[in-house]
Amino acid sequence: MPCDTAVDERLAALSVEMQQLKDLRADLTPPAPLQELDDRESMLRSEYNSLLNCKSPISSLPDEIFAMILEAGTDDHSFFPIHASHVARSWRRIALETPRLWNTVSSVQYRREEPCATYFDRSAPLPVSFSARIGHNAPGIAGILKKHAHRIGTLSCSAYYWSDHQDVLRSLASVNFPILKHLALISEVGDWSVGGLSLLGETCPALVSMHIECVLSRFPLRQLPSLTAVRLSCSWILLEDVIAGLRGTQVSLKHLEFNILQSEGVTWTSDMILELPALQTLAIWHAGSWSFVSQVSGLMGRLYAPALQTLALQGLFLLEEEDEEMLTLIAQMSTWPRRFPCLRALTCPTSSRDGVGIARMIAQALPEITQFSTAEREFLFALFQDSSDGGVLWPHLHTISFDAWMHESYTLAEMTQLLSFRKAVGHPIEILQVRQEHLQRHIKELGFLVRVAPFPDRKLGWPGPFPLFTHQYH
Repeated sequence: MPCDTAVDERLAALSVEMQQLKDLRADLTPPAPLQELDDRESMLRSEYNSLLNCKSPISSLPDEIFAMILEAGTDDHSFFPIHASHVARSWRRIALETPRLWNTVSSVQYRREEPCATYFDRSAPLPVSFSARIGHNAPGIAGILKKHAHRIGTLSCSAYYWSDHQDVLRSLASVNFPILKHLALISEVGDWSVGGLSLLGETCPALVSMHIECVLSRFPLRQLPSLTAVRLSCSWILLEDVIAGLRGTQVSLKHLEFNILQSEGVTWTSDMILELPALQTLAIWHAGSWSFVSQVSGLMGRLYAPALQTLALQGLFLLEEEDEEMLTLIAQMSTWPRRFPCLRALTCPTSSRDGVGIARMIAQALPEITQFSTAEREFLFALFQDSSDGGVLWPHLHTISFDAWMHESYTLAEMTQLLSFRKAVGHPIEILQVRQEHLQRHIKELGFLVRVAPFPDRKLGWPGPFPLFTHQYH
């Protein structure tokens, strides 16, 4: 590349000549022949832009550093690699030589199969993360899956209106995915149904995480040896099949989430023992099921999970009929410290009646809890209370998260009182987690008493990428 002085001189000369061409064009009276002027101006403009790009500070960056900068842009827009490769010749060269820039294929509802093939070609030999919303493009998506299954490492598919999705689901049942680690299947409009078809089978030996919402199928969990995380939105019809698939087979499973969608559930018999010796995180979500408490009680009563560390119970106890079942569940909790000796993090749902009383009973049943999260304001006041033996409730508690859907469920004065009380009795709260939009206000008002941190996301330690189109867990 010539020295900067020579480049500046050449740029100045080109600028003068382009201005002269512009003036000459203005003096011409149509219909004068302009092709020769157009060609000359195009040539000058191309040379001018090339020299200008050479003077850009970014042109002095090593190719590896510039490639990393381009990779950061892929998080903002799925078409970024294409846009970046058309900025300048140097950008295009680096973009085409950087496979990591092309190994994320998303928003496929607007793409034809040919552009997808380009992404797969340019990203070789890296695994590809493939996301698609399925509508009338279902046959095309099925074709892509069949052709490129050996390259797909992450797959997320969502049906956003009624469509012929059978082709896609059959692809998942008939094609081998040898390197697939993370799978998400989501229906935004109702249940996907494939009848008696069993998805996956022995076709995903490397599968680590599986996120399924509203897909009515059977998943042979015992044939997925690498699986460590499962998240399912279960209709009651299939919940028993899921439990049967988990029983005694998933020795490697560490993360399990259920979203109970219907008002009925599993009938838990005495011989239904669920052995998950490696399980560390269990979340049970509630979406309108009045039997939520009984299902939690049934599952926890039959669960063998000595490594369990985090338990999240998300739901509302809205009906008086569940009061007695809630008391039964709390009585069962007194056995949990022995059965789940590693349990330290707890998320509790809201209660329709006597929230303070329920909070105190839970705290007395589970005294070893160190991290606690809830949207229930009454739990805040329960933490002021002394337990029956004269000590504070949850003496080891160091992190609290009060999650509210629309606004904070407590005043800053109430939180100040709680934090001051815990500090005064020698059991201080060390971390208060709040929503991002309230972070600065809490730091300003409470920073002298506690470390304020952003409220954790709802991934609960999920090992893979969070599905792009999920709606059940917001």
